Amino acid sequence: MRSQLILLFSRFVGRDGVGKTGIDTRVLQMDTAADVMTLVADVLFGGTEGFTRFLGTSFSVGASEQGERRLNRFYKAFYRAFEDDCFDPYKHLLEQYLNQHWPKALSRRNSLFRDRTIQSHPWLALQTACRDFTIPKSHMRRAVEGDEVRSMTVQGPKRESVLVWKPDVVRLKVRLAGSLTAKDAADYLGVTKKQFGQLRQSGYFTHLAAPESASRGVWAFSKDELSKFLTSLVHSSLAPPEAMTLSHALRRFRAGVKEPLVIIIEAIREGALSAYAPSQEPTIRELAFDGQQFEDWYRDQSSGSELFSITEAAKRMGIHQEFAYQLANTGLLETYSSNHSPGQLVSQNSIDKFCSEYVLLRDLAREAGRSSASVMNDLASRGIRPVDADWDQQLRQKVYLAGDLG
Repeated sequence: MRSQLILLFSRFVGRDGVGKTGIDTRVLQMDTAADVMTLVADVLFGGTEGFTRFLGTSFSVGASEQGERRLNRFYKAFYRAFEDDCFDPYKHLLEQYLNQHWPKALSRRNSLFRDRTIQSHPWLALQTACRDFTIPKSHMRRAVEGDEVRSMTVQGPKRESVLVWKPDVVRLKVRLAGSLTAKDAADYLGVTKKQFGQLRQSGYFTHLAAPESASRGVWAFSKDELSKFLTSLVHSSLAPPEAMTLSHALRRFRAGVKEPLVIIIEAIREGALSAYAPSQEPTIRELAFDGQQFEDWYRDQSSGSELFSITEAAKRMGIHQEFAYQLANTGLLETYSSNHSPGQLVSQNSIDKFCSEYVLLRDLAREAGRSSASVMNDLASRGIRPVDADWDQQLRQKVYLAGDLG
């Protein structure tokens, strides 16, 4: 066994990338055998330094594909022929060297290596890294493109594969665990994507990362910051007897008011409104308000004395002029007459009252992110019908009683 060990090392020692198989002819000639045996002795009796030097000079891993192939042949021959425990120190050093220098991934197919060597190897196939660390492939590729995760391309016999540096992947996993995309952040807060954009533009959140261009990358937001934001909104978990839901509060705003959610959030943060929720960290859609307090606050925010023509009212409500006339003629929208102005007039209070008592199907569908037909069918299955269900003259748009929706 000792002789076989010496012959094995003599095949590879000092070769510097030259590929040879079989017995090295250098050991068959006395004038060259002495030099080869001196190098082998340095490998076998030179301790950690001697064996590590042998690996670095004999295989040139990372600088030569030929050297990588030779190292592959060496370790397979070494592991299979020399299984006794006395060879473990050499194998341990070899596996350390591979972890530091082998520019390829290791897997269970590398059955000769210990599990700890495979687990600690820093290079992983991109797909394996995504699976093992549960990172979406799109996130991983963006991190690679942004140089957040080091990578390299390896040409295999059939196709190219991308390897990623495991320590960078671990750091990416930690970062992703504490951050959310804009879509996930909106879901976490309990708002629509449009509402989240309004809150972000109002300066409530600082992003961790922004897309580099319109077609590449995504926003990333701190989950911890979003959590603290939610906590800051809740005044108490004990809802008042006359509680008003956020959805109802938003419908109180007249059409044409921009970003009503931002207005309400700002009022909460300034102390003008108190929000209630069953927990200290609810979603925004779970917030509730004291109905009387909200009405008093809302009354201070808008004046209802101004009168508008049907055409002007339609613009303020964001509806078609013909539909506005239908609402007025059926009495759903309260109107007034004046000696100073021809035709019907609508007050701001009338608009506000309509918005608080009725809900348009289009707004329900928009809020739910579904089609109008789907929402209408869902309401019908629960016995909720539009106000004109039994009318001979149907309205241009479907209108529901807010009280029926709960």
